[in-house]
Amino acid sequence: MKISGHRIDPSEIEEVLTSYSGIVESAAVSIPDELTGESVCIFCVLNNANITNQTKSSIKKDLEKLLISRIGKFLLPKAIYFVNDLPKNRSGKILRRLMRKKLLDIKISKDDLLLVENPESLGSFSIIKS
Repeated sequence: MKISGHRIDPSEIEEVLTSYSGIVESAAVSIPDELTGESVCIFCVLNNANITNQTKSSIKKDLEKLLISRIGKFLLPKAIYFVNDLPKNRSGKILRRLMRKKLLDIKISKDDLLLVENPESLGSFSIIKS
């Protein structure tokens, strides 16, 4: 990803996010942005799915502060989504490309879905938002 002239790998962002005690796993996806070239959207799986919206809002602020302190202010995410599961292939690799398509409202083909071990996860993050 290249955000505001800074090149960063999604795994660097995900490593910072998963260092937070309430996050089980995460994924960082870039989307086009007129001002910065690309901007980042973050998906997090919480270790406790039954938390309140107020708690999610607090976690979101904590994650933003954590990213700014460890990486920099340029990385302030456009959105943070709390999801039940991340789409993965059979070997467990997170399918960021499909997540990006879903965010940009691009149709996901049946051929794309053949790779997904848990296709129901693609529907979950459009609903659970913070």
